[in-house]
Amino acid sequence: HSVNDDTTLTAEIGTGHKCHYGLLFVKGQLLAEERFCLLIQAELLQPISAEGNGIEIVTGLGIINGKGNGSFCPDDNVTREEFVKMIINALSINGGDRTMQAFSDVEKDEWYYTFVEKAYSAGIISGYDNQSFGIGDCITRQDMAKIAYGAALAAGKNGLTTVNDFTFADDALIADYAKDAVYALYGAKVINGMTANTFEAHGFATR
Repeated sequence: HSVNDDTTLTAEIGTGHKCHYGLLFVKGQLLAEERFCLLIQAELLQPISAEGNGIEIVTGLGIINGKGNGSFCPDDNVTREEFVKMIINALSINGGDRTMQAFSDVEKDEWYYTFVEKAYSAGIISGYDNQSFGIGDCITRQDMAKIAYGAALAAGKNGLTTVNDFTFADDALIADYAKDAVYALYGAKVINGMTANTFEAHGFATR
């Protein structure tokens, strides 16, 4: 692999498959400059294989699994508990000092419990006002940013600062609790808008 002038990473995966990475932290390991990253693949120079290679990487690292029966379901929207699992695994977060809240919809014998517990105890997540976490709900872009930003801080990545010279045209639709996270990750080139000047805070993301 090679580190580019813009601090992204270019690596080759298999014969002829060259990938361009803008996200440089994988499972807490520093691969290039001090940039927090969760997702792996930003752009593949041969688009036909972009989705497959990205999936192979993140599943190989144990960041995300399939949904059973050999299916990954790439077009399914990411749920709140799925994203928490991704972020916990990606940064190897082991929890913190907060005692797990008794969310009304979080069951101890379900696969997601350990990940939700670690994220809550580390101060990365909170639930809804009705004391539920939102199990099964599709996670919004602004909540993804909020959780990813909190995870970066919990993992000791303190170099993310909010950009002050740019505002999305739909900034009014970004909840106050998520604004710092959105602009910090945007400034660090971890996330982009859906267009050049819109963020679509309430939009969803596929697996």
